[in-house]
Amino acid sequence: MWAYYCDNSKGFCFELEWPDTVLGRYQIAPVGVLYSSETRVHNHADIFDSLIREEAALHPEWSMSRILEE
Repeated sequence: MWAYYCDNSKGFCFELEWPDTVLGRYQIAPVGVLYSSETRVHNHADIFDSLIREEAALHPEWSMSRILEE
């Protein structure tokens, strides 16, 4: 797959690891990879929506305020 990421296998690949405190502070969440020849638009609203729905499914008794707080 390297050829798809960097000009026919030319370039750099970085692996980044962050502690849970940084992931939580900056709300960094993994997203699925979609391969396409078109420019990718990274929509933070879609990610936020997915996270809210996931938390609501895990804790149906929580209010929206509590979900957003978490």
